[in-house]
Amino acid sequence: MFYAGCHVAAYRVHTSDGELVPAVRCVKFANLLEQPDNSGVSFVWYGEGSGPSGSYRHFGEAFQLTHPSQPSGIRGHAASLTGNGEQASGYAGDLRFTVRQASGGIPQRVGVQGEWREEWVLEPDGIVEGYQSPLGPIRTGGRWFHELSVSSDDPFPGEGVRLMLATGSWLGAGQWFGKPYLHLGTFIGDPTEQGSPVAFGAADICHEYGYCGSVEWGHLLVRPAPRLGEGCFRVGGAWGEEWILRHSAMGWTLAEELAAISIRNRP
Repeated sequence: MFYAGCHVAAYRVHTSDGELVPAVRCVKFANLLEQPDNSGVSFVWYGEGSGPSGSYRHFGEAFQLTHPSQPSGIRGHAASLTGNGEQASGYAGDLRFTVRQASGGIPQRVGVQGEWREEWVLEPDGIVEGYQSPLGPIRTGGRWFHELSVSSDDPFPGEGVRLMLATGSWLGAGQWFGKPYLHLGTFIGDPTEQGSPVAFGAADICHEYGYCGSVEWGHLLVRPAPRLGEGCFRVGGAWGEEWILRHSAMGWTLAEELAAISIRNRP
């Protein structure tokens, strides 16, 4: 059994032919539910499971581009984590999503096309029966990610890693007081809208007896911190952290139409 908790949406995974596969997708919805008319991050997700090449983990982000000069719909990309015992690796830069939702609520189904073809089916109680994670703790992400280590201002024992793709959304993992955590962080709002700052939030994936909480939109302040070095961040509000760049992502480049909605390297 995999328990995702009440702060993220948990999905089973089916092939495009309807076959159930041993996998889970944990999703934190952003603009799709909060500000559906805005360009920006639609949602981010953490995925893991077993496939033909073995066990895998990945982190992905989906974008809604509403400007008249840009293609409509939700598009995204995802990258595999490596270095923690995962057996499969890869990067998918062309993912397209079809979302089925009722009255603005959490989508019941999410269809994925492009480089992947699969369908995610919601488990409303956050429990994916019959799936047990074969993987251990996350300590690194590998080449596909902007990988950052965490230095805390708080006088409490903890450590961790932050993995980013394009926009500044992140997958966070580590330990706090000896207890594991795994969370998804992103923002709502349109970074292209002048004078309208985005609002950051985060939510824990609550499996493996780890932390099980969330940070409401706007209770985190995430800003680039050039004084710490290129690609570093300062986090304030509910958390007091500095994120120090270990290495930048390699193997893909940010699509031109996504550059405007990225908060990376912005003041």
